[in-house]
Amino acid sequence: MRKFKHDYINILSTMSEFTNEKDMEGLKEYYEKSILPISHSFSVSDTKLGLLSYIKDTALKSLLSSKFVYMIETGIKLEIELQETINQLPMDCLDLCRVAGIFLDNAMEAAMETEKKEVHFCMFYKDGDLYLIIQNTALPLPYAIANLRSHEFSTKGEDRGIGLFNVDMVLKNYRNVLWNTNYEEPYFTQELILKQTIAQE
Repeated sequence: MRKFKHDYINILSTMSEFTNEKDMEGLKEYYEKSILPISHSFSVSDTKLGLLSYIKDTALKSLLSSKFVYMIETGIKLEIELQETINQLPMDCLDLCRVAGIFLDNAMEAAMETEKKEVHFCMFYKDGDLYLIIQNTALPLPYAIANLRSHEFSTKGEDRGIGLFNVDMVLKNYRNVLWNTNYEEPYFTQELILKQTIAQE
């Protein structure tokens, strides 16, 4: 809200100069070229973020909202697919927020290095199991995907890039969670399947 207020005041200030100079043609041109695209951006953002109302867990919804707002502000083309109420989380909420946060941070960082700058987020139930899928554009991987979960391996320099190792440590505590990672150019995909029940061995 503070950012919106700041931007709103700036927009009004620029428009006031046209009115002071009684430059109605200039104001019309400025409105069509500058104000309308901004208002369209606000509308698209509101529509996308409105889908988060399907998620009933407040902590998870807050995390996703903050990540998505930042992505939109940085120019990432964000797509959110939520078509049903998400109210059953077969996993501790804090752990799920940690994992989702790491996935989204990595997705945003990788997407910003590409020309398309796309991130897709999807949550849905299938046969009672909860699916969480995060897909982003990424440059071709010069290493094996399996290396990403190693504590010793980093693509970001010394003492960095331990996020997916932390994810691995968290998910080792859940026998009902499957984690799939895939890269098919130009998309990198993280998929979590949170099963309601554990199959008998």
